Amino acid sequence: MRKIGLIAFDITRRCTLNCLHCYNHSGENNDWKELSDEKLDRILRDLASVEPDSFCICGGEPLLRKERAFSFVEEGKQKYPSMDINMVTNGEIVTREVAERMVTSNLSSIQFSMDGASSKTHDWLRNKQGVFQKVIQAIKYVDEERERYNSDLLISIAFCPTKENIHEIDEAITLCEELHVELFRVQPLMLIGRAEENLNEKLLNRKEYSELSRKLHKRKIDHAISSRVMVDWIDPLDHIMVDGSKEISFIQVNASGDLLLSPYIPIAVGNLKNHSIHEYLERDYFEMWDHKLFQLMKDSIKLAEQMNLLQLRNELPSVGKGVIAFDALEDDCIAKMDAFYEKLIRE
Repeated sequence: MRKIGLIAFDITRRCTLNCLHCYNHSGENNDWKELSDEKLDRILRDLASVEPDSFCICGGEPLLRKERAFSFVEEGKQKYPSMDINMVTNGEIVTREVAERMVTSNLSSIQFSMDGASSKTHDWLRNKQGVFQKVIQAIKYVDEERERYNSDLLISIAFCPTKENIHEIDEAITLCEELHVELFRVQPLMLIGRAEENLNEKLLNRKEYSELSRKLHKRKIDHAISSRVMVDWIDPLDHIMVDGSKEISFIQVNASGDLLLSPYIPIAVGNLKNHSIHEYLERDYFEMWDHKLFQLMKDSIKLAEQMNLLQLRNELPSVGKGVIAFDALEDDCIAKMDAFYEKLIRE
């Protein structure tokens, strides 16, 4: 069985926010059926048994299921001490008690979202007033609690650059230094999900991306000399651009238990409600990535700002609003994928 580098599990699609750029439509009222606590716990334990290098608890807002999440972290770190367990959160509902649990449960890192250095820019993208001040307070709570417990929990920030906030990036990094944040991660705006509906005119142009690149390069040099905050550029398409299935060491599971080869392609190759991840790994479901259907998807996604699979849209749901479901454990899976591929290219 191949070594898994990262497992990312959206334990809920519920969210306290309705962000303008959310790629999977989290927080919307739709027919998405959430996993029961019992099934969520079982799938979390099942995935952890693979012993990946890193396990990310994602969402939605995972703190809406905080008891399940923290119980998993505590159990997982006890059983698999070398596995890093991380969580992403918008920070809105982090109280001091929640921050203490983040620290005492032995999370490896917590990633907050900060999309500007002011309420004006951050709250605009997050589509709700008052969120900026709440995330600042949340970071302070976590920093204070990790100092109290002498914890090495890492605090990171995710920043999504747009025309509205790019002028504040230096100020945002400086703010993170003051807040004792260790990592400032910049990820391009992806035109997918709600971003496709709301933010076409807010994408950076080539000149703006060039200027951003220079700023980030300078900040990396500064970090090597004196800065506390490490600045990193994240390419969300890295896992899509691999040459073939042998290079994949990434597992994505959505809030319904669907097993995906990419969070940005709405095609499932299995579901963990009724089968274990070990069954899929023994069948080597990663080989699905070499199928012409996924190669068609891969060839259709070139850049973060070109991810909407326009020519295929008639047959594909929006990301986060359902999946086309196949199952690698079924004998006729490849035949079904072949048929769906032929249907796509005929249209």
